[in-house]
Amino acid sequence: MSLVGSTVGSIRIDSRLGEGGMGEVYLGFDTKLERRVAVKTLRPWQRLGERRKERFLREARLLSRLGHPGICQVYELLETPEADFLVLEYVAGRTLGEFADENPSFDETLRMAEQISRALAAAHRERIVHRDLKADNIMVTPEGAIKILDFGIARSLGDEADAALEDAVEPRASGLGTVPLAGPVGMPPTEVWASLPRADKPPGEEGKRRPDLTRHGLVVGTLPAMSPEQVSGRTVDEASDVYSLGVLLQGLFTRKPAYGECDEQELARRIERAETDAMEGIDPELVHLIHDMETLDPRRRPTAEAVAAQLRWIRDRPQRERRRKFRVRVIVGTFVVLLAVLAVVSRLAYVASSARADAESRRRQAEGLIGFMLGDLRTKLTGLGRLELLDVVGEHALEYFESLPERDLSPADLGRRVQTVLQIGDARRSHGDLAGALAAFERGERLAKAATARYPSDAELQLRLAEAATWQGQLHYDRGEKGPAAAAWERALRLAEGVAAQHPDNLEALLARGSARHDKGTLLELQGDLDGAASLYDESLTDQREYARRKPGESEIQGELANTLAFVSILAERRGDLDVARTERRESLSIQEALLAKDLENAVLRQDVAVARGFLANLLGSFGFAEEARELYVSGLATIADLARKDAENAVLARWQVAFRGALADLEAAGGRSAESLVLLREACPASAKLSVSDPSDPDLRLLAGVCRVRNARDMLDSGEPLGKARTELEAGRVLLKQLALEGLSEQNRALVSESEILRGRIALAAADPAEARRAFLHAIEILASCRRPLTFWRVMAPWSDAMLRLGRDDEAAPVVAALETMGYRRPRTGRSQR
Repeated sequence: MSLVGSTVGSIRIDSRLGEGGMGEVYLGFDTKLERRVAVKTLRPWQRLGERRKERFLREARLLSRLGHPGICQVYELLETPEADFLVLEYVAGRTLGEFADENPSFDETLRMAEQISRALAAAHRERIVHRDLKADNIMVTPEGAIKILDFGIARSLGDEADAALEDAVEPRASGLGTVPLAGPVGMPPTEVWASLPRADKPPGEEGKRRPDLTRHGLVVGTLPAMSPEQVSGRTVDEASDVYSLGVLLQGLFTRKPAYGECDEQELARRIERAETDAMEGIDPELVHLIHDMETLDPRRRPTAEAVAAQLRWIRDRPQRERRRKFRVRVIVGTFVVLLAVLAVVSRLAYVASSARADAESRRRQAEGLIGFMLGDLRTKLTGLGRLELLDVVGEHALEYFESLPERDLSPADLGRRVQTVLQIGDARRSHGDLAGALAAFERGERLAKAATARYPSDAELQLRLAEAATWQGQLHYDRGEKGPAAAAWERALRLAEGVAAQHPDNLEALLARGSARHDKGTLLELQGDLDGAASLYDESLTDQREYARRKPGESEIQGELANTLAFVSILAERRGDLDVARTERRESLSIQEALLAKDLENAVLRQDVAVARGFLANLLGSFGFAEEARELYVSGLATIADLARKDAENAVLARWQVAFRGALADLEAAGGRSAESLVLLREACPASAKLSVSDPSDPDLRLLAGVCRVRNARDMLDSGEPLGKARTELEAGRVLLKQLALEGLSEQNRALVSESEILRGRIALAAADPAEARRAFLHAIEILASCRRPLTFWRVMAPWSDAMLRLGRDDEAAPVVAALETMGYRRPRTGRSQR
């Protein structure tokens, strides 16, 4: 009988949502708390005994306190003479199975898998086991978040032998009469399962078993999602959920059931032996992880927390593999993997050269392994500081390639071969072997040229040739060899443009052309041709926008787009076009925030958003948007600080905390709030000094520490502290800044150093030493002398005009002062522009 229109407690039943294993499911409205809820009816034979009700309510309370966004909350259990009702959080959306039917991308599926793992891990920390983890018990909200349903319910509806005994001696009264919930004590699990009466089945069907039946009593769960220990009736704990999650992930990524198509008896036998089907056509690291989750021995399975971390590592791989200008992510790994894989590759290389009958199969395995070693494993070894071990891998790879017969290789084979050689070069470059890296990149280019000569119309081979030239350009760029870098990148650009013109539908060609335009623009910017660089950056942006239009929803291209917008905004800022700079910076932040909204627990995206907020605030603060800048700084700093609390050893986060506090202090000082600025600097300065000492070879850390001390001295002076203290603090900062080679500094960093000299002049004036002050102001102008003319970059214009005005050279300063005012620049209220 339908309950629509009736009331249960304070819950008004509005509509029927469907039917599940427990009973009917309704959409209700809690009139007391004014919220929508889901109401599940418990079938008469599922009503809970006192012991199981207490356990269920205890776990529901634990989950409620946990408040994890990925777990559907249980609000209460309502008991009436007619039936019992579970009142749950209402989750709008579709099931994970329906989501999978829409053929989501690999990245989207990975994101869902990671969310499920993290929710499961949160429950496991409270020792709560789901016991029936399957696609139908997971909802995907319209925002793309997951919610695991029915947590703890499976345990309460049927536990180990104590629950079976309880139910055997405690029958439940219902409208159907007295119905025992379990077979006789001691009955084997399969017999208990077969003998269960089913209120939702026609008479005569009770004894038949189906894969979607749930065992009540000794064993609980949906058969295809069960772990071996569940099927065997053994103790079930968190490891059982991990096995079920492995089965779930295998189905999601392969689009096939983990056990294929088989009857129920064969299915139960295969589950008991953990015999899932082989996985083909998916990421090898993912295959390895799922195999570990589906191990027969529960003690050897990873925890849900470890599964989430591994999925995050796999998801971050495209970002880790970006070239240096797109920030590398480092993850720690193990030497055991390297040694094991080395042994396999050595064997495969030998087999490939001595047993040609098996060469095709072995060759593909070897190239796949080599690609893994020189891609993912390189990232792991980076965290251990042992990248030199990859030289050994590289030698094995090169020996292997030498053993292959050229005539038998297809265009795809040749392309993979070139890519792997380029990976060898990238690995060598990463650990400082630039000569070895260049040799590998040049070898890759020779192989690609030979391959394109054989197959001149093959777009992929032409793109591999462009990639080889790109890597050579990057290496020359790293070594400061601008001429060779320009030549290599010009070759890459011509090749990419040719492929894009011949194959307009080839998205990889579009992306390669955009990257090559960006590379060439970088060199033009370094050479001072800002107009030429801006034109190429705009063309690169056009290519990326077109790629994003043709392939909407791909997070990696969105990240690349955000990075390019940041480059464009910096260049616009240097050219004096602040409206464009602000517009592009806001769009970059908007893209980053949209990516984060889809994955709120992603630490990498959280950091990217925080940095993008600081990046925008850095431009807004001096141009009349101080309050917005302050909000951006504060929110960005809060995110960085939160990430740092969870990752105390992360030096990058420590550096960002110092940078944010310093920038916020600068904003407060510019508004005349020197006391507030000093509070921030009292935290930032010791932290920056510690960072500088931790890596004396890093000039950026010395700059950060030096600028922090200079700002501290400035605030001491402006807040009226003793002149001697301000001078001592300034000199400590100048000692650090003097260690920097001026010719290697960017215009922005030169401006920061020049401000230390202007402060020296101000302190000298306060000490009645005008001659010393004049020398300091002249030195500030000298530091900025090599900056691009005419001056268009406000960060250079501000200290230059300040020093000129203090020297009494008002006529020379007037055009620059007028340009700053036109831009909307707001001079700080520290009196720096006074003589």
